[in-house]
Amino acid sequence: MDLLTQLLLGMGAFSLIVVVGSFVGIMMVVIEDTIEEQQQARERNKRRG
Repeated sequence: MDLLTQLLLGMGAFSLIVVVGSFVGIMMVVIEDTIEEQQQARERNKRRG
């Protein structure tokens, strides 16, 4: 393998890690927001009841 191929593979792997990492981060934020909304909804229902 020459240097150019190694460089391209390294960049590809790095960009893949960045994409997956940002996707996982976004999913974590969305899941946390959903959990908070569900907890707030439960508290509202308790107050009404």
